[in-house]
Amino acid sequence: KLESSFGQVQAADKVLQPVAASSFGRYERNLSFKSQIRELQLSIEIHPLFFHDYEKYEPPHLSPYVFAGIGYFSFQPITQLHGQWYRLQPLHTEGQGSAAYPDRQPYKLNQFNLPLGIGLRYEIGTRLSARIELNHRILFTDYLDDVSKDYVNPAAFAQLPAQQAAIARQLFDRQGELDPSHITRVGGQRGDPTHNDAYSSIQVKL
Repeated sequence: KLESSFGQVQAADKVLQPVAASSFGRYERNLSFKSQIRELQLSIEIHPLFFHDYEKYEPPHLSPYVFAGIGYFSFQPITQLHGQWYRLQPLHTEGQGSAAYPDRQPYKLNQFNLPLGIGLRYEIGTRLSARIELNHRILFTDYLDDVSKDYVNPAAFAQLPAQQAAIARQLFDRQGELDPSHITRVGGQRGDPTHNDAYSSIQVKL
């Protein structure tokens, strides 16, 4: 099966305000993003019920299936500041490409993924079927949301053009927007580098 998909992922720490006391600092982190995703994937479907010989019987109209494959997708995390949207990857918000953090390289916006899923197919007729499908993508990046590791020293942004550096200093750490007295510790937790990101979709198909 070869198919393309177009969609969007987004999240904002501010949605945790009603449970801020038990959000383990996620609400106070105050980060947000959205990203358009364009994807092309090639996968193999397995329909277990059709391993049976149906020469003497009518095959089932309703059948479950599983699938797996390989995909190629693009993403572009952006966030809003004072009513304007900014692309996050060029701002190197976690010190990517800086001499101060030589182990951190800018992440690529076009990458491979591994789609895995399950579905249910209903044969309406000989030429038409209806499906509902859950498709989970395993990623090889932790930067779908531009968040992975820790807070860097703002001096790392000196490598950027002056205008970009000024924006990066405002967007890499937004805790001060909620609490102006907050002082962020360099090296403090910003994300969780122990797990890569992932995304899923539920699709209804004809």
